[in-house]
Amino acid sequence: MALKDITLKVKKGQRVGIIGANGAGKTTLLKLLCGNIVPTSGDVSVSGEIQALMGMGTGFHPEYTGRENAEASLQYNGLSSENYQTALEGVIEFSELGVFLDQPFKTYSLGMQARLMFATATAIKPEILIVDEVLGAGDAYFVAKSKIRVDELVNSGCTMLLVSHSMAQILELCTDVLWMEKGTVRMFGNAFDVVKAYEEFVYGSTSVLQGVSLPMKNDDVKISDGAESDGTLEPVKEDELSDEAESSAKFESVEEDELCDEAEQTGKAHSLYDAESGELFKSSAELKPRIELELSNVGASLGDSALNAGPAGHLSGTDRLAEKVAPHVGEEGSPHIDDLLFQEPYFVPHDRKMNFPDIEIPYGFNFINRSGISRWEASKKGLKICSFTMMTENGFTNKLLTLRPVKFIFEIKSEIEEDFSLRYSLNISNHLGQTVAAIRSPHDQFSIKSNETRLIEVAFNPMQLGPGDYIAGVAVMSYSTLEVINSATRYDLLSRSFDFTIENPGSMSLLQSQFFHSAEWLFRKR
Repeated sequence: MALKDITLKVKKGQRVGIIGANGAGKTTLLKLLCGNIVPTSGDVSVSGEIQALMGMGTGFHPEYTGRENAEASLQYNGLSSENYQTALEGVIEFSELGVFLDQPFKTYSLGMQARLMFATATAIKPEILIVDEVLGAGDAYFVAKSKIRVDELVNSGCTMLLVSHSMAQILELCTDVLWMEKGTVRMFGNAFDVVKAYEEFVYGSTSVLQGVSLPMKNDDVKISDGAESDGTLEPVKEDELSDEAESSAKFESVEEDELCDEAEQTGKAHSLYDAESGELFKSSAELKPRIELELSNVGASLGDSALNAGPAGHLSGTDRLAEKVAPHVGEEGSPHIDDLLFQEPYFVPHDRKMNFPDIEIPYGFNFINRSGISRWEASKKGLKICSFTMMTENGFTNKLLTLRPVKFIFEIKSEIEEDFSLRYSLNISNHLGQTVAAIRSPHDQFSIKSNETRLIEVAFNPMQLGPGDYIAGVAVMSYSTLEVINSATRYDLLSRSFDFTIENPGSMSLLQSQFFHSAEWLFRKR
């Protein structure tokens, strides 16, 4: 069976990404929706006209020019002469093929084919747009343009289903994601939550999600993989989620310090979460939104890391910076720092003393992302991250200000007595899951006994990221040079697990930037 017991409902205007390994059944599902094949069991109901991009070059004649193919496609869709001319002009403008538009389609690169096909398919404002990996051939510029076009279509009521192996593309274009595995539904819900779980499964522990009754967004869709349910929404406390029986990776909500003490713990399971009420649920009720696509029990057969001081006597990062820079300021031929003209708003990284409050650092994990802690499988046992928090000069908080000091603090606990040589990493991602900062620590060497802990602090003096919502992750790995850091031994990694928000101070409310860079200005005659 290519597909087995799939029940899926998609509302009008949703943007659904479909992910999974090759052979998971993604393309078969799209073919069912397009009517290219019929299910061997169950029903498929589609309300709306479909435009489908199911493969590179499909429906386009290789000997015809790009213009001739676009014209034939638009004529096939029965546009009036007035709408036809407008649509054709839109295709020419969006595809940006220039003189190549009048060259044979077979001479196009995959990226050029993707531009023309997407431009043609979206020029007529379809009710349902289905795209199967075609956009994967496009560059970043084309994906950005496609997102604008998709937003316009969705705002006009269009529904989109997109199959892609690019998680960045899925996060960029989709609001919800369906994860398929071996012809069944593995997970369905918020795009970021599902992509995060999928990446954890692929790159972390292969056993983390086995046997889990997987979550869904109860306010948007219903999706079931054949599991029995009483169809009721029952609010529960988070720690009750660990009572799910007969699951090798059941829902769990553990005390924060238990994440250190359980050597076999590979990550916090994903909870059913209602964004409006903030409640967690054990199961999902069948909701009745406006349905545009619906499958019922369908089956188909095709027949075939930190700025921490190193060993005793080593200089801290700040000391080393001062040692290198200070001797040159004011030297003959070098500008005095008072003579330099800096950017506005004015700041010089690391030039002022930070005044964090001298208060006890809480033990445990603070500011956890709503989808939980994503702990990837360690390549070597020995150390575990057991605490995480954030601090400003006003205390512990995840509400940060641009160009103000910020400190990220995490703690590791040793499972053995050992001499360690480590590097730490702090990764910051935006709301789309794209990495915006990767902070690597210098070398940290130390000896530690079993069950002892070590604090690591990463100070931003000041925080230069612009306003927005962000997600932080931390990693502990064996020390290696940056050139081979990807092959370093991983002791622990909490991926995209902690939320924080950055805002501009009131005096900077009109200044919008993703990053505030320091710079020196010079004004002079030529």
